[in-house]
Amino acid sequence: MKIMNLTKMFLNIFKSKKQGKDDRFSKLIDLLNGTTFFWHTLNMSDTFGYGCSDSEDLDILEFKVMFPLYEKYGHDAFVAYTSVKRDCLPVKEFQSKEFFEAKKEIEILSKDGTILYEQYWRKRRSDEEKLIAEKGEIK
Repeated sequence: MKIMNLTKMFLNIFKSKKQGKDDRFSKLIDLLNGTTFFWHTLNMSDTFGYGCSDSEDLDILEFKVMFPLYEKYGHDAFVAYTSVKRDCLPVKEFQSKEFFEAKKEIEILSKDGTILYEQYWRKRRSDEEKLIAEKGEIK
């Protein structure tokens, strides 16, 4: 399957208003599960710095969590995802009410490893190492 056709199929499903949210999500996941070369890169040009091109990869496993947030907050959900992932705020123009609401939800999801699980496990390991160092135990 050509990448352009795949992209068109993805966009047609994602933008379809005829189907319910659950139907659209199921079709997107079916499409993505059938392809090993597909990933979603978020365009973040001029979002975290002026006059720069930038992007952030969205893990395919996290797409399921981000889909309802996108439905709720639009592009602000992806800006918030990237903000939490990078631990920094975007430029002033992207700091909207919706951005901060989405960021709050993503921070909650990231604290238990539902999303941004690599950071969750890195932090958990770091916390465990600090605890071991405080107790004087060596593993």
